[in-house]
Amino acid sequence: MTSADDHRPDEPVLQEIRALVRSKAGLEIVDRDLEKFSDIIHHCLLETGQHDLAGYQELLKRQGLATGNEWQILLDEITVGESYFFRDPGQYELLEHLILPELLKHNRGCQPLRIWCAGCSTGEEAYSIAILLDKLLAKGEMWDVRIVATDINRQALERARKAIYGEWSFRGQTADVIQRYFRRHKGGWRLERHIRDMVSFRYGNLLEDNYPCPGADLNEMDLIICRNVFIYFNGDVIAAVLAKMAYTLRPGGYLITGHSEVYGHQLGPLRARIYPESVIYQRDEETPSPTLPELLPPKLPCQTVPRPRQPSAATARLKKFLAAEPPLTRPSPPPLTPTTAKPAGSTAKPLAAVESWFKEVRSLFRVGRYQAVIEKSQGIVKEQSEHFAAHLLMARAHANMGNYEAAVNAAEEAIRLREFSSAPYYLLAHIAEISEDIDGAKRLLHRAIYLEPSLVAAYLDLAALFEREDNRQKAASLRHTALDLLLDLDPQERIEPYDELTVTELADYVRKLLAGG
Repeated sequence: MTSADDHRPDEPVLQEIRALVRSKAGLEIVDRDLEKFSDIIHHCLLETGQHDLAGYQELLKRQGLATGNEWQILLDEITVGESYFFRDPGQYELLEHLILPELLKHNRGCQPLRIWCAGCSTGEEAYSIAILLDKLLAKGEMWDVRIVATDINRQALERARKAIYGEWSFRGQTADVIQRYFRRHKGGWRLERHIRDMVSFRYGNLLEDNYPCPGADLNEMDLIICRNVFIYFNGDVIAAVLAKMAYTLRPGGYLITGHSEVYGHQLGPLRARIYPESVIYQRDEETPSPTLPELLPPKLPCQTVPRPRQPSAATARLKKFLAAEPPLTRPSPPPLTPTTAKPAGSTAKPLAAVESWFKEVRSLFRVGRYQAVIEKSQGIVKEQSEHFAAHLLMARAHANMGNYEAAVNAAEEAIRLREFSSAPYYLLAHIAEISEDIDGAKRLLHRAIYLEPSLVAAYLDLAALFEREDNRQKAASLRHTALDLLLDLDPQERIEPYDELTVTELADYVRKLLAGG
């Protein structure tokens, strides 16, 4: 069996698989992601039992994208996405107060309301739209609402259909949304039936599928939402998908994308509408629709994935940490810490071997294999108990799985090892926010900024917390600071956790927030 290190980004067969993914699924693997793509291919080899890249490539060539098991495994790895309820509050403000009321007024008494969430991931976005509509529709008012949600990742679709979510999917949300629309269910929260019934989920390939398609209920749409999807496409694919989506809208229908995702591309019959919260697109009333063949996406069995556990004691654990938190002191370069010696007679791994091991753990984290990250990180810290990066990565993996108490424990151990690092405090701030401990979250973000004054994400997150408390002056001040920091960076750089945007695009988004405030 080949190892991950054998699959170099410049290997010819790997490049051919990269081109195959582009031509079949429209997914563009950009140069900066080649190492991650190489890791994914290695894990797919393990899953499918192939022993070399050439054999694996031949399997992909022989199989259809929608029916091949190897394609299913590969695409599920590539398209591991993150979503949560009411992501991007500015766009949801537009939906709630402008777009959806306008669509309801237009359709009242004459036709169903038709909405398509393309690239729906695990369902939070589609269900957020359903919740908004439930709020807007008068009690007892009869409406035919059809929300179709599609994705190329079948594991994500299976999770979406179950509609069971951990706390991480609700970050930034107030408790009343959860209490009104969700019920406790097996360590998580399950969406109420009447909201689930508003959405139908199905497999869909935006590049290969033909639409508009009446047989698939994808035609004459009032609204299409396709966010954080075009970032995976090259220019030609973006143009093709945009053209099909434009004619899948009815005249006057709306398209919402991620910020700046289609900037600079030919919009055809779409017209940009600029608001402080976002740029959205509306199909003009004059351009006639072309005739396209109908193609109903096949209904396929889905794989199941484990559900995150409920953080039963995370809030108390975090409060205990905050109560014992030492006062702020001016950071200085930490001394080099020697590796903890193993007991006599033990067989400690050489430092180089442990670092090679940790490199494998990082690759697992990048492809979303969080349980494997936790298990292997535990092995690393048994060999080197003071391996800061392993403790931190374990904390992040626990948080992504919803194991918040364990995440707090691992983050606290990372802080013990490197008290002047901002990363553990930034992670703990998000856990505090999820636990509705807003004051604790603010304290932790302040500490992260104190330790790393250029941490843009912390300023933006802190601004959002102050905005929740209606302290717009403080929120604006923090956003101005973040903008100043961004203007000092390389315009094409990408910073965590905003990897989907360049620094220029992120700066433009901050300006829009400031203009809207």
